[in-house]
Amino acid sequence: MNGRITGVTAVSTPGMIVVQVLTVVSMLSVPNVFFRPPDRAEESDSAREKFFVPESDHLTLLHIYQQWKTNRYSTEWCNDHFLQNKGENKQHLQAAIRYTQMPTVWGRP
Repeated sequence: MNGRITGVTAVSTPGMIVVQVLTVVSMLSVPNVFFRPPDRAEESDSAREKFFVPESDHLTLLHIYQQWKTNRYSTEWCNDHFLQNKGENKQHLQAAIRYTQMPTVWGRP
């Protein structure tokens, strides 16, 4: 994680890291989470719309991650929803928390 992003997470709450902020930063640090096979474009677009949060693209990414987590980081679930299986997101998040060595806060989404 680059220094600029680490700084953003460190100031999210004085002395604490908000896990949702780290999740979004992690999601932004990897390639697009969606895939769109040409032969299934309409089906893919429909699946993508189910994750859409109108208030923010960042909240959409957080929603995707939370659903993935709820489904136990399942590769099959990702394939069914036209999502890249981003195991590295989970690893980025865990590494970021360890790197900062700061307590975390689990706020409401």
